Amino acid sequence: MNFCTNCGTKVESDWVTCPKCSVTLGIVSQEHQSLQNLKKMCINCGREIQEGWEKCPYCNNRIKFTTNKKKPIIPGFPNWLSAILVIIFVGLWIWITVIL
Repeated sequence: MNFCTNCGTKVESDWVTCPKCSVTLGIVSQEHQSLQNLKKMCINCGREIQEGWEKCPYCNNRIKFTTNKKKPIIPGFPNWLSAILVIIFVGLWIWITVIL
């Protein structure tokens, strides 16, 4: 087993960069580190990558992991407050258009 000499992440012999610290790989140590389960695929080269890696070690492509977190309705406000504000403004708009 090979590990990055900079951060200790497990690395493979054909990797160009360390996926954790982005250091160009050279000599690696044989220290013991735990390996996370492989969960994702690189969109550039199609190889398996681990959660938390900043770059794909095979092709050096920057990795962006998406979350299931919903985008806010109104940026800067929680969704529950955004919904209330939308209801108020729609109600005001309807009231103004009916009255005027």
